[in-house]
Amino acid sequence: YCPPPLQAAPAAFVPHLKALADQVALLWDAGQLREGERVMLWEGLLMAASAAGAALSAQMVSWLLAPLAALWTNSSWTARLASPQAFVQVYLPTEAGSAGQSASIGGRWV
Repeated sequence: YCPPPLQAAPAAFVPHLKALADQVALLWDAGQLREGERVMLWEGLLMAASAAGAALSAQMVSWLLAPLAALWTNSSWTARLASPQAFVQVYLPTEAGSAGQSASIGGRWV
């Protein structure tokens, strides 16, 4: 008999979820995790948190999304989205080619 995954998460693991989430963030920031690895670790943390109930699951989502929320509220980042022109200037920079040459849009020559 194989127990369902949520029932297999030991209760002793739950108090360490915040520290584990912080460690995943540190590894990501240090460039030691690939995107897929980070996603898999997050999914494991969310699964373990869900075993402890909805309140801890919501807290875990908050911990995992905190860096993204900080980015989205950063004034320099929001300035990049202030207008279509600002967005294009940052994310789709253009470079005119010389006479008869192609132009670069977003780093790609067209």
